Amino acid sequence: MLTMGTAAILWFLLTYIKHSYPLIPALLVLGFACQGVGGVIQAFVAEATTLENRDLIYGIYFTLAFTPGSLSPVIFGYLADTSGFHASFMYVTAVSLLAVLASYFLKEQKK
Repeated sequence: MLTMGTAAILWFLLTYIKHSYPLIPALLVLGFACQGVGGVIQAFVAEATTLENRDLIYGIYFTLAFTPGSLSPVIFGYLADTSGFHASFMYVTAVSLLAVLASYFLKEQKK
């Protein structure tokens, strides 16, 4: 949740960064936040499932994650072309915030 929340904040802030000096640390942290998400989700799936169901659940996870995920760059590009980068960054911010919300409810069900 912290990783996706950080990513959401940084995607939002990218639209307001006008110089390269603050852009470099923002992109560095954003790179860590975005690249680290897959491993965190896979670890959660491993922890939340029983051993006999794990293969099936991983198959479902990868199908659900990568099928719509492959459309996301198309949506991002379309928004950038038609409305500018601000709209594209707001789209990724919204998706990241939805991930935080979904993670919260997954965490609650684990209890």
